[in-house]
Amino acid sequence: MDINKSSELFDDYEITLIRVKSKSVVGKAGFLPDDMEDIMQDIILDLFERLPNYDPDKSSRHTFIDALVNNKIAKMLTEKSAAKRHYSLAPATLDMIDGRVLGNDAESMSERNELCNDGERALSDFEIIELRQDIVSVLKKLPPKLRGICIMLMQNNICAVAAETGIPKATLIDHIKKIRNYFEISGLEIYF
Repeated sequence: MDINKSSELFDDYEITLIRVKSKSVVGKAGFLPDDMEDIMQDIILDLFERLPNYDPDKSSRHTFIDALVNNKIAKMLTEKSAAKRHYSLAPATLDMIDGRVLGNDAESMSERNELCNDGERALSDFEIIELRQDIVSVLKKLPPKLRGICIMLMQNNICAVAAETGIPKATLIDHIKKIRNYFEISGLEIYF
């Protein structure tokens, strides 16, 4: 389903909203740039199912659609991040995939890269070490307050961080934009 073909059902604001919100998902919970079309399709399908429930007496159509899009994105991120589906959260060593221990020979490294559960190529041990070093260097560049927030966000979602720190979610979102800027400058935008 092409979003441009849906333009008869949605106005320019709504189409832009769907595109922008879909793009904001890329780089989170394992979503890749190639997934953006699928993300938009999922959002549009969800809107088709829920738009009949729209009540103009309760809110504007734009507000209603914005809330639906935000809810769908939150659901997609939650589902994608679920521990039972996310291979990186499973208790295993770097040399274990699908419960099998792999060696360090070329055949095993090739097998490791092919066996990743998300359909993404798994990083080699060397790439993981380099990535950790790059992330640490970005963390060192962050001001202390943003560094603390970034570390907390690596372990919890924004709601949990807001509750733990007492910082309003709107303020946290501003901090996240600043943190994301540091990651973008370092070429690591997909990791935050």
